[in-house]
Amino acid sequence: MKNCWKLDKESMSMVRTVKKTAAMVMLLLVGLLIEAAQVQAFANMKHAARAIATGDINLFESILKRSQAVVKALDNDERTLLHYCADRPLILGRLWIDRKSESHGQNHDNWQVKSKVMAEILLSHGADVNAKDVFYQTPLHYAATTGNTEVAKILVAHRADVNAENRSYSSRPLHLAALNGHTSLARLLIENGADINAQDAFGAPVNMTAGRDMLVLLLENKADARAKNRDGFTPLHLAEDKEIAQILIAHGAKLDAKGYAGRTPLHQAAMRNRNDMVEWFCSKGAPVNALDSKGQTPLMLSLSMQGYNIDAKERTETVRILLKYGADLSCRDAKGWTLLHYAMREGDLEMLDLFLSKGMDINAKDKYGYTPLHWAVTNKDKKMVEALVSLGADVNARNLEGNTPLYDTWGGSKVDLEIVEILKSRGGIK
Repeated sequence: MKNCWKLDKESMSMVRTVKKTAAMVMLLLVGLLIEAAQVQAFANMKHAARAIATGDINLFESILKRSQAVVKALDNDERTLLHYCADRPLILGRLWIDRKSESHGQNHDNWQVKSKVMAEILLSHGADVNAKDVFYQTPLHYAATTGNTEVAKILVAHRADVNAENRSYSSRPLHLAALNGHTSLARLLIENGADINAQDAFGAPVNMTAGRDMLVLLLENKADARAKNRDGFTPLHLAEDKEIAQILIAHGAKLDAKGYAGRTPLHQAAMRNRNDMVEWFCSKGAPVNALDSKGQTPLMLSLSMQGYNIDAKERTETVRILLKYGADLSCRDAKGWTLLHYAMREGDLEMLDLFLSKGMDINAKDKYGYTPLHWAVTNKDKKMVEALVSLGADVNARNLEGNTPLYDTWGGSKVDLEIVEILKSRGGIK
């Protein structure tokens, strides 16, 4: 005979409630256990990081024996201990380790050797050689940034991805090594398959180095000397000295290469009044009258750095060099401005005298019919107005709208009565 019985509805409800409560308690306990484990792992990670910072291999090994989980533990930015082995300043700065206790007298090279040993220990315990932090940076990215060649060697030996890209700028380890001037580490990356011409958000590795040794290393390994950065500039546009420029040209860089706004390397040098480079580029045959996208020649750009702290003597020397190599005094930009318009805008009386002594027309008009005097009045530049008038500028020249310079004095919120008097004293009319 079967023993059949049924619970009433109230009893069934109680059973279900008990089961749900038990399940919730179990989930809560599991959650608490996981949280406790995470807290402990982070604490162990911090202790291990201290051992890495101080180069204490014995302490490091003892921590790993107590907690295998620390090998794959993550900090708040998802970095592992392997990241820390590559970047000591990170540990000191991010984990607030006292710098006084950082090394016990060891030098940087000695610490690199010890950090390599600890990296090997981590890898032997299953650390992910290509672990990515929140910015997708691997330990090799960190080693490339800091120049930790010893750790980089062990990472590469364990098949670290030498072409891994980070999230921020798609930068690879070679970009970071080039940017920070770590030649030995860059050589290691190249020897192990790093793409020497890979572009990140700023350009190729060759666009990022100003150092001779790094540049030679990259070029000798077939880096493109004509590679352009995000502004369209080649390394030659940014060359800071003649030796670097010569190396680049020997590897195929072009003097007439155009970058941002259609500027050549000579445009860039002239704009910054880098007279050593201006002279060198000109002597090597750079196009002295090349036009940028605004129709400006290097000579015009040498006069157009308004707002910058450019030494007047340096600017004068730039102009002298360019004229020596055949700069065109009759050039006009896309607005129809002449060199006198540029000298006027800069308030450069010395350049004004120089260009007039070369026979330039003081009343030359731009595409809107404005003479330098029109613009000097519009800019309320009293000294320039006085100079132009005294040198014979036509006070009654009319622009395409039929306006004279005196008419333009009434533009803007405030009339400069002194300029009005200067023009009237010379017969100026509206």
